[in-house]
Amino acid sequence: MHIHHVQLKVHQFDEMKDFYVNTLSMRLVSETPHSFKVQVGNSFLSFEKGNEWPYYHFACLMTAAAFDDVVARIPEKDALHRGESWKWGAKQFYFKDPDGNIVELLGIDQQNALSDWLKIVEIGLPVPNIEAFKKELQAIKDIHDGDSETFQFYGDQEGVLVLTKEGRPWFPTDRGATIHPTTVEVMSEQNFTIETAEPPYKIIGTKF
Repeated sequence: MHIHHVQLKVHQFDEMKDFYVNTLSMRLVSETPHSFKVQVGNSFLSFEKGNEWPYYHFACLMTAAAFDDVVARIPEKDALHRGESWKWGAKQFYFKDPDGNIVELLGIDQQNALSDWLKIVEIGLPVPNIEAFKKELQAIKDIHDGDSETFQFYGDQEGVLVLTKEGRPWFPTDRGATIHPTTVEVMSEQNFTIETAEPPYKIIGTKF
């Protein structure tokens, strides 16, 4: 499941745009007075200003060659955890962005990459009930045998939706996950749209 585009809400608009464009060196694709969009390799990440202060988790894959340089730019006060990812076989670094979102960087050896950034590989979706929400996702291929009532990966080796029970803390913090509007566009074998009012999620499948 290639995650093509993730659209999130933002509270501190100017600080977030400066951080993603200048600190993380993601290419600014477009902007309006209330939104901006950056490129993450073969994926795109958009933020739209809203009235609430959202709290998200997502993970981005990048080249190992650029990983240490980007990590060094993150303010020490915002660093959360550094290690190795068992799932992606990559260098791993968690930090907070200016809005307080939990961002995970994953660095892998990638030869002849066109960009330091490769793609978005995870987007967190807190839900009241994981098994109930999974019934809405039948159009998306899933290779994981999730049996936890509080945390499951849903997707494949290209990308996953991280389903967590609302209130369960996002690693490596003790702050419980909260639900906020999220739109995810994925590349799939068929076109589809999954939209739920509660939680306020929209998942769009675009045929490749």
